[in-house]
Amino acid sequence: MKKKLLLFLLLGLIRAFGQTPYTNSWIEYNQPYFKITIPAAGIYQISAAELSAAGFPTAETPNSRLQLFYRGREVAIRVVGDNDGKLGSAGYVEFFFHGQYG
Repeated sequence: MKKKLLLFLLLGLIRAFGQTPYTNSWIEYNQPYFKITIPAAGIYQISAAELSAAGFPTAETPNSRLQLFYRGREVAIRVVGDNDGKLGSAGYVEFFFHGQYG
């Protein structure tokens, strides 16, 4: 009985220490971030008006600087905006969320 318990604890420790810890090394602390809550897997579209209402500077931020992350991994996005390279009033950000990534 003691051998089984010891083996169980040993395997648990190996499993716990064998996992890669979650880190925030991808964060650049000198730039702003906005949190988006996604309820389920699917295709999502966030309008420039919604981003602006949340305090995001849509008029100043170039489309090429927009990124979306989930648990430290970048999520592919499609940005549609004005010809000046910014979202404008009719622009939007579109992305697909799988639910959970690897």
